[in-house]
Amino acid sequence: FGDADGKYLRSPFEITTNPDGNLYYSASSELLGDAIIRMSTSGAETPFTLPDNSTPEGITTGPNGNVWFAETSGNRIGELILH
Repeated sequence: FGDADGKYLRSPFEITTNPDGNLYYSASSELLGDAIIRMSTSGAETPFTLPDNSTPEGITTGPNGNVWFAETSGNRIGELILH
């Protein structure tokens, strides 16, 4: 997805689900920054913003329902604590 200046809005990489039925995907954007996005069962999206230049890619759900992801440019592993 892009804007008139050629900057992209969102570039999804990986996707996972959690026990609540929500989808989560890792995304980078020149306009919106790096984020983990939650898509609810109704289709509403909620971004969880990450530090600039994180470049989130790999993503999975742990046994407790939290979302784990790799920040490839940040050289970190992150956890999105949901409960």
